[in-house]
Amino acid sequence: AAAKNALANNDDQWAAQLSDHLLAINQNDSDAKQIKADALTKLARDMVNATARNYYLTVARELREELKAD
Repeated sequence: AAAKNALANNDDQWAAQLSDHLLAINQNDSDAKQIKADALTKLARDMVNATARNYYLTVARELREELKAD
């Protein structure tokens, strides 16, 4: 719930960190994967560093592909 609230309040970095903790507990948590993917996508929008933006978007894409496979 805290991760969803952080995402809703545009605290995207905190949402990504919280979802990391949830995924450490259960790597198949689809809600945590979705939250992290959304948070990373939002973080990428404001990133001026191309390498960091690419990293965020790549990880978000991988998480969404995992969700489709489940």
